[in-house]
Amino acid sequence: MLGYIGLGTRHYGDYPTQPVTRALWEFQAVVEGYAAPLLPENMNPDLKSHTMWVFAPHQLHGWTGLPNTGCRVFVAQFDQVPDALRHHVTDNGPLCAPLGPEQSQALYQSIREVVPDYEYPTGLSNMRFDKLLLELSLSALKDVPMTASITPEKESHRKVAHALSWYAENLASNPSVEIVAAAVRISPSHLRRLFNQVESQSPIAMFKQIQIGRAKELMSQTNLPLRDVARACGFSEQSIFSRCFKQQTTLTPRNWKALHRKDETIEGPGIIEDK
Repeated sequence: MLGYIGLGTRHYGDYPTQPVTRALWEFQAVVEGYAAPLLPENMNPDLKSHTMWVFAPHQLHGWTGLPNTGCRVFVAQFDQVPDALRHHVTDNGPLCAPLGPEQSQALYQSIREVVPDYEYPTGLSNMRFDKLLLELSLSALKDVPMTASITPEKESHRKVAHALSWYAENLASNPSVEIVAAAVRISPSHLRRLFNQVESQSPIAMFKQIQIGRAKELMSQTNLPLRDVARACGFSEQSIFSRCFKQQTTLTPRNWKALHRKDETIEGPGIIEDK
């Protein structure tokens, strides 16, 4: 949420602001002229132009500039910022981002464009404020080296989840490990290693579980003949489906269906076998 915006000429050299804390995240940039933040540890800073600073809430700072000379600035304060910016400023202190003349002017214009929304909010105003926040944050971080946000462990889980999802979406064709690996853009051997690492099972074993799970769903919720259930789950023949299903569940498909269909019961002491 945007809490404050301001733009125009400031005379920080003649009327410096002493270090105080703000309750919100603050972006302030010098578009023309020279200025710099006053910090408790540096009350005589080097003045800069075409530069933006970002401060976290409660970080002490004021402002100074050249005497007898104004500077054109913009200020925007938000209650929160994107995680990448928040982590960087929290861990490293205030961020100083060189902008250059063109980018300074572009951001100044972006601030001007949201002034009407700030003064007279509409149903679209918050989206425009979010767009401004993203533009300011990306500009502030453009020269900051970013480490990978996805750890190798998370990437392994993501790849396995993608493979399982892709297989489930293409279940009827019963794609091979090689085809699934190609779909998620890794080698078959790498896919097998990831499954063993993440699931402690092979891809084939996990794919069988998806097949049997889908078969149970179809048998309990539809009246499809078993041959159609087998086909929908990627089995070329009903006999292969029945054999695989029994290996996984100890029951034949027909017997499992009779046990789990609310409108069907098994009569007699024996097990109903597939024919």
